[in-house]
Amino acid sequence: MQQPRLTVIIPTQGRETLRRALISIVDESQPEDVEIIISADTQSALLCDVSAVAAAFGAIYTEHDAGLHGFGHPQLAHAYPLARGRWVAVLGDDDEFYPSALSSVVAITQHAEPVPHLFRITMLPSLSRRVPGPFTIWRSEELACGNVSGQAVVLPNDPSKLAGYPPHSTGDFEFIRDTVANYGGRVVWRPELIALCH
Repeated sequence: MQQPRLTVIIPTQGRETLRRALISIVDESQPEDVEIIISADTQSALLCDVSAVAAAFGAIYTEHDAGLHGFGHPQLAHAYPLARGRWVAVLGDDDEFYPSALSSVVAITQHAEPVPHLFRITMLPSLSRRVPGPFTIWRSEELACGNVSGQAVVLPNDPSKLAGYPPHSTGDFEFIRDTVANYGGRVVWRPELIALCH
């Protein structure tokens, strides 16, 4: 099989929103040669048969028990080395890509410099965010906590450049910051909106 142009990794405990996330990847407006890896958090019982959901969507299934939940970050760290795509993106199991977003990502990265790309995403209000309405990040070209998110970064598939993924609430930011540092601080800020984060 030809190398996929993009791998999307979804960490999950099997929440009911997982199917919505997957539908946003296999939507007809998205490219066909996208590899999907579902990385299940088996630290406690899964909420559904995640392996069956993965099979239904043609996704690769893997699982990882890190001894703690860790916001799905241990599952991402486990799955990154399994990716075969030229570039790697992440999607939360309660989030979704905008229509045609992955087609844009593939087109942009096809001849791009192999360094981290930070796209923009829409964040919706939630219990943890406590904001009155939707907002978009990034807001400025700054690697700052709250200004970048794991769903916004698209990385070249180079495991040697990946930083550690801390299993706490600011782990996304620290992973991105430290991975960008491994690329000598080089990063491309992209204005395109690619994902809606619930």
